[in-house]
Amino acid sequence: RRPQAFDSRIFAAGAAGDVVSLARGQRPRARSQAVVLWRPRALGK
Repeated sequence: RRPQAFDSRIFAAGAAGDVVSLARGQRPRARSQAVVLWRPRALGK
């Protein structure tokens, strides 16, 4: 099964160590240190 848009979450880590979730299509602020894509596995596999 291919991942759907709602299966993935994107997070940005800020300079102060804070982690925020980004909405679909939203870009992180210029001061963000990293962007992480998280795809949880489906239960039961």
